Amino acid sequence: MIIILFLQIGMATDFRMEFSYPMINLATLAPGFINPGEGKGLAGMVMNPASINDLGKGEVFLAFSPSISSSFNSSFTIPIEGLGSISDSIILPVDFTFRDHGHLDFVGMGLRREEWAFGLAFIRGDYLRLASNGEARLEAHHEIEFDDTLTHELIESLPAGEEIPVRISLSGSGAAGVIFSGYGQLQSQGIALAGGVHEAGLDLGLGLQVEPIRVEAHLDGNLSGGLDAAAQTKVSSEATEWRVDAQFDGEVYEDSLIFGTLDCLLKGIMVRFVTGIKKNFRFLDIGGCYQYLLPTTLKGHLDYYYQYPEDLPTIDIEGESLHVDTVNHRITGKGRIVIRKFPKIKEREHRELSHSFPHAHGLFLGVGLKLHILKLALFGGTIQIPDRSYLRTILGANLSLKIFIPIEGTIVYSYQGITVEDIPITSLPVVGINVGTNFKIRNLHIYLGGGVNTTQGAATLILPEMMEGKKTRENLVGVRFGLGYEF
Repeated sequence: MIIILFLQIGMATDFRMEFSYPMINLATLAPGFINPGEGKGLAGMVMNPASINDLGKGEVFLAFSPSISSSFNSSFTIPIEGLGSISDSIILPVDFTFRDHGHLDFVGMGLRREEWAFGLAFIRGDYLRLASNGEARLEAHHEIEFDDTLTHELIESLPAGEEIPVRISLSGSGAAGVIFSGYGQLQSQGIALAGGVHEAGLDLGLGLQVEPIRVEAHLDGNLSGGLDAAAQTKVSSEATEWRVDAQFDGEVYEDSLIFGTLDCLLKGIMVRFVTGIKKNFRFLDIGGCYQYLLPTTLKGHLDYYYQYPEDLPTIDIEGESLHVDTVNHRITGKGRIVIRKFPKIKEREHRELSHSFPHAHGLFLGVGLKLHILKLALFGGTIQIPDRSYLRTILGANLSLKIFIPIEGTIVYSYQGITVEDIPITSLPVVGINVGTNFKIRNLHIYLGGGVNTTQGAATLILPEMMEGKKTRENLVGVRFGLGYEF
């Protein structure tokens, strides 16, 4: 029998979420990055390869978004009635951090060879990472009672072959610790090739996009307990012919009672062929692209290991000061009962994983109406596998004001989802609102902008209020930078 009464419970936990939406970031600098009817040169070749036809002799372009983060701390009351605590609840403090993960969003280069234009670009894909760490320290009063047998192996002065059934009771206080950590993330990067030509008044383009995807998760936890220096120990003989009148101290050493770890990895490459068309009229710009996703397979592995106590532990008795009276069948003196290790069950498994996706078709369209210094554009599209195991959707609008420098405003909804074995592995659906501008200094094209997205907005404005938290850092608007050079 084991009875544990928690006297004090101290806990600390943190939760971190990192995310990025590079295509929404790029739309801040130029709507053509995400609107197939608005692209010009490198700023558009990923969504619509026909945009590469607006290239001059050659161009290099890079875009960068710095990180921003918001954080707050809050606490939750957890009821623990019936768990052996003198309190009916515990307070769990949690530190929350939400980070819009910055990095290079785009690096591209384009060249024109007579009527053909070609582009190569590296694009950062959507990114989502969830991580948490926690630690708890439990101060507890305990009572451990179990049956055992005293033998010559435990007490050397006891005659060989003699066995004394006893009941051992340990009562005292000590501590136990719980530590856990884990994370899961979805990450992708992309390489895009595009070629285009102007033919019969139309911009035509072909593209190839290669997107490595990596999904991974890791979890581990450890419960270690030590009821050190149990002050009161009682050993009662269950045999009528023996008396145990010795005084015992008891000690339970620190031990990992429960331990587990899990690692999972899936990775693969998605390949898309893209064809695009674009036409600029006097009052109207229109463009579209068709995407074909080749069948692909995500492969990886799953490894897990865990252990937990199988039974009550065996004991050691340090009995140099014990006296065994074999005539009167009596044990006196002083001794120490030591519990060192709990016998444990251990499990380990390695499994190879593989999940195949069939082909998919996608269509994206964009149209812009030009009214003197104003331009209003709408765009959208989707690519999905029929069983919805892969889905990418974009919807949005942009408004441009053409004055001495253009002012571009964009609102975008974006979602990318992957489902493996009925388990959703997804980036978050997001709405981004952006404003940007650009201007040229000789051959240098400078892009500047700023924007907010619903993920960072919720983390900064809504969640702290909902969870009655205290803000420790607040950042809502992210800035974007782009630099192009024409040669």
